[in-house]
Amino acid sequence: MDKYKHRVSFRLEKRKDKNGNLPEELPINADITFSGKRIWYYSGYRIAIAKWDEKAQRVKRNNFNSDDVSAADINQRLVKIASAVDDTFAQLELREEEVTPTTVRDELKRILNE
Repeated sequence: MDKYKHRVSFRLEKRKDKNGNLPEELPINADITFSGKRIWYYSGYRIAIAKWDEKAQRVKRNNFNSDDVSAADINQRLVKIASAVDDTFAQLELREEEVTPTTVRDELKRILNE
């Protein structure tokens, strides 16, 4: 079987409230695309827009979110998620399972013990 092509990037979820305002801190999501499909996976962290480096897709150094979690800890979690996404597709390919949003999400949760 061909290697399943996929891409993962990290983005802030810029969903506005009912008054049209952005919250102070936004959720950091993994944007996983494959076979013309896309799923979002919440990282477990939120960060202010000013503390997010859009180009690097990471939290800027020496910053903390409102829960007092450091940029280093948040970025480490993002690296772990990206690695788990690669492992997910490798496992699905190895088992020759069909790649669907559900199978990807379930395998990702299993790998991350969530």
